[in-house]
Amino acid sequence: MHDGILSLQLAYLSRGSAKIEVLAGAGPAPQERFAQLDKSFGVERLHHFCLAVDDLDAAIAELAERDVPLLGEPFVVEEIGRRLAFLEDNAGNLIELSAPR
Repeated sequence: MHDGILSLQLAYLSRGSAKIEVLAGAGPAPQERFAQLDKSFGVERLHHFCLAVDDLDAAIAELAERDVPLLGEPFVVEEIGRRLAFLEDNAGNLIELSAPR
């Protein structure tokens, strides 16, 4: 086997019919950090992943209690009828929270 495959770390998350497989290598490179969401769109990479939540305000309040800052302010995208908020994880990966408007 290739050494890279031996050092691969896997995690599986599931709830109901939703399943996510998360892969990690042995030596991750740090992601570029952004102070504003719009600055992140000019960088080629996996941009973000999205989590649907029922109540965006409740999710934001829980994150605030845990000292997790948002990247900018929540905003509405009228075309899809959703309200969105973005944050970064501790490795600089962008996460979108999406809720009904």
